[in-house]
Amino acid sequence: MSCTSCIDNSQFYFTISYAKEGIIYTDQSIWRTPNNGEQRPTYDVTLAVDGTSKEFTVNVGAPTLIRSKDFVLPTCPDGIYTVTTTICDQPFERTVAIIPQVECGLNKLILENKWDDAEVVIKHIEYLKADVKLGLTDQANSRYTMLEDFLNKINCKCNGATN
Repeated sequence: MSCTSCIDNSQFYFTISYAKEGIIYTDQSIWRTPNNGEQRPTYDVTLAVDGTSKEFTVNVGAPTLIRSKDFVLPTCPDGIYTVTTTICDQPFERTVAIIPQVECGLNKLILENKWDDAEVVIKHIEYLKADVKLGLTDQANSRYTMLEDFLNKINCKCNGATN
């Protein structure tokens, strides 16, 4: 039996974008396949948020739609997610902000020409993304809560919309 492809030198990368039905996970990892090995077509990732987690099978080097209805929760909630996988006995973990409701709220503010409020939201989104990138998960969660509270205070809700 031949070996399958593995992620090369801890280069586990992906992007998250939003769709009406859920999120689109696009694998951008760097893979290596041993001589006479098989290229892996998919792999499993676990998405965890707020103490809830669910495993999904995603495509290698291609987008995968993860439907909101497939989450343990009724929708794909906004939040700071931990994405984990184990490939070739090597564990990988990344943290990412998945915030379609917040970004929908921002779009709504812009469409309504509420520029002062939009500027506050933009600033907090950028800080939130920086916190996540730096691995400051607790700070990112706190900032997300502040951002959510601000949007609620100004009565800016999207009611499940993702764009």
